[in-house]
Parts: sequence; structure tokens; C-alpha cells
Amino acid sequence: MAKVRARSYTSPTLVLLAFDWAEGKNLKDFLGFAIKRVPGFRRAKESWLTNRIGFNGPASKNTFFDSNVAPIQKFMWWDAQIDTADRGKSFTYKIWPVRGKPAGVKKVEDPSVFTLVEAAKTTLRVKLPNFVENKVGTWFNRAVVSSQAFTRLCEQLKVRSKTDLTEDKERKLRTWLANGMETVVPAFLAKSGEISGAIYHLEDRFWVIPALQKRGKATQMVYDARDVRVDGELEKAAVRRCLTASRSARQISSGSNEALLSNTSSTASNGLLQSIFGTRPRYLSVELTARPLI
Repeated sequence: MAKVRARSYTSPTLVLLAFDWAEGKNLKDFLGFAIKRVPGFRRAKESWLTNRIGFNGPASKNTFFDSNVAPIQKFMWWDAQIDTADRGKSFTYKIWPVRGKPAGVKKVEDPSVFTLVEAAKTTLRVKLPNFVENKVGTWFNRAVVSSQAFTRLCEQLKVRSKTDLTEDKERKLRTWLANGMETVVPAFLAKSGEISGAIYHLEDRFWVIPALQKRGKATQMVYDARDVRVDGELEKAAVRRCLTASRSARQISSGSNEALLSNTSSTASNGLLQSIFGTRPRYLSVELTARPLI
């Protein structure tokens, strides 16, 4: 019997498992996959990776089904239950094809209805990387779109709409989304010399803008300058707060680069911003000299 083929793709905070079972395409009772992790979640000896959907619909609020009774009906699955202490350690993932008759499941998921095909089981040994490996650091923020975890966090904080946000709650939500970047980005900006880079949104008042404001070294940043409304004001206001009198700026639009101004005064800078943030220009490149941002 063919075994499950599987590969892992790791980051410091997530493990993506991809798997397939060739024999399954010819079996009408092939229901999906069951996956066990050793060691398990929160210091457990072992744990089944979980699923929110069973054969009688989704699990009740804030609960999950183990994948041995609610097989994963996809060919890839995330393990996001990675704690800080897990980084640099190794996990073993055991992956079984599951066969059975879901019509036999009544009110609850019943393990007796399913058969884990032992002969086709495969095992993966996975080592989690640290954030910094071989002097190269890699960080990933968390996605929010369709994120059940983010929804649960909002429920825990009793945030149902924007009016429920306090500064403390917003900081907790943004910290979860930043996933470590809230510390590494300011640290990088504080200790680095000349910096060149690009930023898509510039409106983080908790970490990024304060870190930029404290810099006293040359900084060149390409910024998406389209008018985007954030918290009731145009996002370009965040850029204006970061600009200083001594800089040069370039307009980048329609594939052409045009030098607009060099070593501008603060008055001229304001006029430059008005022209930069018009309908035609798409990006603004701001070069900061050895003066702190104010």
C-alpha cells in the first residue's frame, strides 16, 4: 500500500504541512487525513491537529474537533499552535489517511466510525527555526483576513466595532498582528546606520512612526502615496508628520522618475507634499539626512 506523501514548510511561528495519498482517488470511503503532533500543544505529550468542521457542521463556539474524528479534507494544513518556547525545537507529525462512513455519525463525532489506515501512515520530523538563523533574521506578521483566531481575540477583548477600541485594546490587537515585528523593527531602526527601504502603509503610531521619529541617521523610504483614509484622516498626514526640512524627494509615477526638489525648506516641503499627493503620482521617495524626524 502506498504511504502518504508529505512535506513541511516552517517558520518560527507556523508549520505548513502538505500531503497527498495516491490511493485515495480510487476509494469512495476516503474521508481525509488525521494528523498527530508529538510533543503536543501546551506541553501535552501528544495532540491531534484540530479542525473546526465535522460531518454534522461546524464545532460550537470556541471549540474544535480532533482530526481523527473530523478528518482534514484538504491537502495542506497549518499548525499555528506554536509557543515561544517551541522555537528551535523539533516536532514529529504523524499523518494517516482516514476511511469510513460519515453517514454513521450521529450527534457527536464518533471515532468508531472512522479507520486510520496504519499501513499508509507517514511520519515527518520537523525542526522549528529561530527568528535568527545563520545571522539572517526572518519575521512574519499575522494575517487578519478570515482569521478565526483574530475574531476570538476581539471577542475576548469585547471589541465588536471600532467604537469599542481603547488604546490598550488596540495595542493588544496590533501586537498579536505584528507577531514580534513590533520589537524587531524599532530595534533595527535604532541601531542601524543608513537605511533604504519601502513601506506600503505608514500609519502605525505605536512602534514604526515613533522609531522613525527618533532616528538621526540617513533614511530613504519609498512610500505608497495614494490617498487612503485611516482613522478619519488621510494617511498622507502620517508622512507629513515624519518629514523634516532637510531632505530631497522624488516623484515616481507612470514608470518615470522625476526629481522635483532637493534640500527643501519646510514651507516648500508642504507645497511639495500637496503636489506629490495629487491624483497622478503614486509613490513618494523621501530621503532624510542626519536630522531626527519631528
